[in-house]
Amino acid sequence: MKTKLIALLSVSTLAVYVLTSFVPAPITEKFKVIKVNGEILVKASGKNLVTGDEYLETTPLDFRTQESRAAVISPSKGRYVLTAQAQTGKTNMIPGMNAVSSRAGALLNMIDLQNHFTGNYVILDQTKLKISKESYPMSEKNFFFIRFEYNGETINKKLRAEGDSLVIDRASVFNIDGKAVAETEQLSCSLFYRKSETSENIGINSFTAVFPELKNLHSEIQIVLDNCANKKQSEKIDEVNSYIVEFYGKADRDNLVSWMKKNFKLN
Repeated sequence: MKTKLIALLSVSTLAVYVLTSFVPAPITEKFKVIKVNGEILVKASGKNLVTGDEYLETTPLDFRTQESRAAVISPSKGRYVLTAQAQTGKTNMIPGMNAVSSRAGALLNMIDLQNHFTGNYVILDQTKLKISKESYPMSEKNFFFIRFEYNGETINKKLRAEGDSLVIDRASVFNIDGKAVAETEQLSCSLFYRKSETSENIGINSFTAVFPELKNLHSEIQIVLDNCANKKQSEKIDEVNSYIVEFYGKADRDNLVSWMKKNFKLN
């Protein structure tokens, strides 16, 4: 009887061992790389992580600088930012920025303009903004302009008006003395309003105009849209807007929506 009991226990133990030995490994989440700032290497291959790559959570990475980071996304988990953990150098996954609210309606006064034109400000092909015609009438004599340095020269660029809307046109900014010049991704600018009655150039604010490479941005946004295909259109736009704010700067939502409708198939 004792021998049979030992035999049964041995069989049971073996069965438990066999069952536990063949438990499938947990599935590792697969992300798509949206954009990489700086340089991040995949340790196994020594190759740079680039837009469009697939990234597994367990993939060892080598961040070449502490400032290097990457935006990644998956349909089930959403958008994350990969950064290097301080000192250890291991990968740190941080949830991406949530939806960013933006002000609707016309810019009515100096404070509105200062709050709008601050920090990194993204301009796609153009930005069109409604301005209070009572506070800032626009005409041939009264107008907004930006001032910036280009190749050691101070440039005052008059901005176009369409009715009560101010237009910052990318092609116009990079056209100096009637000639197209090489674009730069970032341009330190100051915004002014020219008031002809008093011959004043009224300073509004200083900001950094950001001009993303549109072909690259298109590819990045397509990855975001592909990975939130089941969301509502407003949620897709929120996701894209939040990504742009986190990796480029603030974009005016109305202008972003107009640009996306021209360049993407939105539901």
